[in-house]
Amino acid sequence: MQPNHLIIEKTYDAPIEKVWQAITDKQQMKDWYFDIPDFKPELNHEFSFLAGREGRQYRHLCRIVEVKPVTRLAYTWRYEGMPGDSLVTFELSEPAPSQTRLTLTHTGLDSFPTEQPDFAPDSFKEGWTYFVHSSLQSFVETGVLNFEISIKAGVDKIWNIIINPNYQWAKDFGGGALAQSDWKQGATITWTDMEHKFGAKGIIEIMDTNRQLSM
Repeated sequence: MQPNHLIIEKTYDAPIEKVWQAITDKQQMKDWYFDIPDFKPELNHEFSFLAGREGRQYRHLCRIVEVKPVTRLAYTWRYEGMPGDSLVTFELSEPAPSQTRLTLTHTGLDSFPTEQPDFAPDSFKEGWTYFVHSSLQSFVETGVLNFEISIKAGVDKIWNIIINPNYQWAKDFGGGALAQSDWKQGATITWTDMEHKFGAKGIIEIMDTNRQLSM
């Protein structure tokens, strides 16, 4: 990786049309990438979205500068109130039947204030590597997303937070969410919005305290 740009490549066991849809359909994008309600794969279309880490959110401002259906998508990438401008390019090719090669290039990284850790080249590399090598691969190949994270806290504390989502991690679902359940194997779990309007219902299939929760 050069200080001013990075290139990340990955081959997926999925047809090129499926991968193209994953990177251009806003409904699919929010499952593996970012939630961008105003995204359209149209030349000169401008869109924005909020994203960040550890409570620090940045408004991303982007404009589509190239669209070649099924093979190439490029858009500018900058941050509201911050100096710098860059370009993100997705290139797709077919190395074999039902396989797709993605080459992601992000140029102009040195235009950002790299003294800030969030804008350092390694930060971009970490983020794009996750999206290209893990999140998108899981989405187009299996339809299942896998997330892993290391947390500096005891197992008991984390488990207690998992089974008590209300006003903790559940608040990050859209406008917030509430869960009602006995938290036992076979029990029903009901999700509602903050006004207790029904959202979804499921069954707790595995309840192995401090080890695994599956619903």
